[in-house]
Amino acid sequence: MTSAILSPAPSRRERRRQEIHERILAAATGLMAERGFPAITALEIADAADVAEKTFYNHFATKQHLIEELAVRALGVTQPLLADLRGGPGGTADRFRRFCERSADVAEHSREFTREVILELMRMVHVPGVALAHHSQLTDAIRAFFEQGLAQGDVSPSRDLAFLAEIGGAAYFGIVMNWVTLPEYPLRERLRQLADIAEELLAEKPVLATHQERP
Repeated sequence: MTSAILSPAPSRRERRRQEIHERILAAATGLMAERGFPAITALEIADAADVAEKTFYNHFATKQHLIEELAVRALGVTQPLLADLRGGPGGTADRFRRFCERSADVAEHSREFTREVILELMRMVHVPGVALAHHSQLTDAIRAFFEQGLAQGDVSPSRDLAFLAEIGGAAYFGIVMNWVTLPEYPLRERLRQLADIAEELLAEKPVLATHQERP
């Protein structure tokens, strides 16, 4: 019998470095909430984190690298949320609806910060690569979510789950981007509509008219 190979515990130096890294991110988050990202400097972030400016640059080559990490973290909350809800009660459509509601809760809880981070990320030259990577990960997570429903018997086997996951990921990503750029965009309402559409498309006999039934 083979035993699992455990990763070595981080050293004291590694733990210290990670603690400082998180402190810098937390300081930047607080300053951004107060004044916005363009108005703050690396020195101000370092002062707020109680570290030297040189230490800031040991962790982040530029201020833009810091905002990229914050943005990736902000975008990345959706995959763990989907994974958590996969094991929850109810059918696949109900669980996906809870995912949409909780996504709205998370976004609205940190509304200005989330908008600031993603808007700044969108201004950066290398944004497309980050955005596309997140979109691909989100699509894969939604597909796994739907495939579990297929295994449980509440998703129609006639559905192309890869394509439905692409539709769901693109719609979700588009809704979030619209909310970021349009001040009055109804995020929660649109996510609820996405859940309604997903329920229709996953069903054995969808209420939506089929291609043959349309005039």
